[in-house]
Amino acid sequence: MALDAEDLVALVLGRGAGRVVATQTRDPIVRLGWIHRVGAAEDPFVCDAVRALADRIPVAGFEASVTCSTGETRIDLVATAAAFERELPAVLAWLTEGELEPDAAELHAEQSVQWRREVRSDPWNRAAALHAWALRGPAMLDVMLPDDETMRTEGPRAMVASLQALAQRDPDIVYVGPAPQLLLDALPPPHGQAGATPPPRAWREITEPTVFLLDDPDRDDVSVRAAVPWFAADPRDQL
Repeated sequence: MALDAEDLVALVLGRGAGRVVATQTRDPIVRLGWIHRVGAAEDPFVCDAVRALADRIPVAGFEASVTCSTGETRIDLVATAAAFERELPAVLAWLTEGELEPDAAELHAEQSVQWRREVRSDPWNRAAALHAWALRGPAMLDVMLPDDETMRTEGPRAMVASLQALAQRDPDIVYVGPAPQLLLDALPPPHGQAGATPPPRAWREITEPTVFLLDDPDRDDVSVRAAVPWFAADPRDQL
């Protein structure tokens, strides 16, 4: 869909310790981003907590997806404008109250462990994880997440606590759709508290050429990935 200048005018408002960025379009689809500046570096359980919440959206007609990083956790919602207007009070209550029943938290913890095992069983996923770990080292997202046993034993309680803590933080909100004023009028009062300043994107410090090897007996081929330092002074240094 082509956008003209009218579609690209955005309203940016401060809201407590967060911000609201709203763009009015003629598209009958609403896209809402609910972004907390709390990531795995501050809370190792927050990503799974928000994923568990997104799996239990209480209204029909909305698609929810979750993106996690070391510095923020984000829910993106997509719905028709009609569904958004009809279900807005319920959606805002779901986003702001941060409620997760203990049984649902236990179920998500077990499903998360099972999903991890499936991911680790794929040799291509293992190779991609090694590549990410070689590049980022201890700053890699997965390094900050709880291990399987910790997720199973501590995850249910920790995820409930994570959502309760998020409910006291002001998110950054991004709205794209035909009626931004509808959202602005419905938002509850802010708390005045946000997450910590996101950590800068960090890379593994390497002072000399380094080779990382993964002994993977389940693979019948070999993959090689080379990372070139972006700060190399000239092409000769890169080579």
